[in-house]
Amino acid sequence: MDLSEVKTLIEGQGQAFEEFKKTNDQRIAALAKGDAVAELEAKLAKINDALTTNQKTIEEVAKKANRPATGSDADPLAAEHKNAFISWARTGEQEAELKGIQRKAFQSGIDAQGGFFLPTEVEAGIDRLVRKSGSIAALATTVTGSAPEYKRFVKVGGSKARWVGETDKRQKTGNGSYEELAFAPGKMMAEPMIFRDVLDDASIDLAAELQLEIVEAFEDAESESFITGDGIKKPKGILSYDMVDNKNVAWGKLGYITNGGAALSNPDKFIDVIHALPRAFRNSANWLMNDLTTAEVRKLKDAEGNYLWVPGLQAGATGTLLGYGITNDDYMPDIAANAFPIAFGDFGRSYLIYRRKGIAVMREYDSDYDAYTFPTTARVGGGIRNFQALKFLKMG
Repeated sequence: MDLSEVKTLIEGQGQAFEEFKKTNDQRIAALAKGDAVAELEAKLAKINDALTTNQKTIEEVAKKANRPATGSDADPLAAEHKNAFISWARTGEQEAELKGIQRKAFQSGIDAQGGFFLPTEVEAGIDRLVRKSGSIAALATTVTGSAPEYKRFVKVGGSKARWVGETDKRQKTGNGSYEELAFAPGKMMAEPMIFRDVLDDASIDLAAELQLEIVEAFEDAESESFITGDGIKKPKGILSYDMVDNKNVAWGKLGYITNGGAALSNPDKFIDVIHALPRAFRNSANWLMNDLTTAEVRKLKDAEGNYLWVPGLQAGATGTLLGYGITNDDYMPDIAANAFPIAFGDFGRSYLIYRRKGIAVMREYDSDYDAYTFPTTARVGGGIRNFQALKFLKMG
């Protein structure tokens, strides 16, 4: 990472926000006097766009710094598999040899769904990149396994204590019950295309080329499903569960605080959301919203006139709201009547992603483009693992 570049970007973010606050204060004062604010609104929107763009640049710099290299694997068998895979991907030849190597490496010559497994090193790189850049994927707990589905038992409630006298008869105290959660992965497919001229060029790092093409496709599909997925042949997104007023929350349902209107105007509601989350989950809590919602949050001030949003002071930090970090996700809904545009919680304890081992790749020629497509499949599931660890702000 170029530290001087990051420093310049972060300093620019701070300066832009100072200008944002100055302009927004002028807008509020003009509104109070009944003056026209169109010019100030336009200036504010321009600064807001600059803040968002600058933040995305900071995130990209951080993402590149975390990008794993695709050098040779330390495991001789894994390195042999990778070399054979790249040779097959370039030429389509040596299938029998690749099957034999893969059988030794994975105890399987070919994936049951068709195609060869990606080299372990490349697959791990894809997983790391998706987790780094995907919003919920970067926050949630991820489990990798080879079983058709991942199951876990969760204890709902704990043991209870009671006061007893020295000579009182002992009785059993109450105990919580267990719930079984099952996470079945759905199949996700991407079809990166590489022109034959590129395949023929030995100087091209084909592993890196495939890795980045697959990441871009997988990241988008995953991000959408983790927010809005219906759970049918795909993960179940956080917005697809039953929502109830937090006063009536129960296991299996997610609680929300009602904003009271269709616009963000009451800073106290954010405090209500924070305290709706049990204290045990607050230390690792995070806000989740889209860019447009963040733009509205930047305008909010408390009763003393302090802005609730503070710029991020390090690469990859989108800023904080009342001391808690903000993660932006384009698939979170916009602010609108009855929408749930803002989530708050400990996503590592509330959402679980299950990835089945083995990303399978096939090779097909496309005569229209004189190129080869590499249909790639991965199996991913996801859903809520702890309903207490996530809350929402619902618009009125």
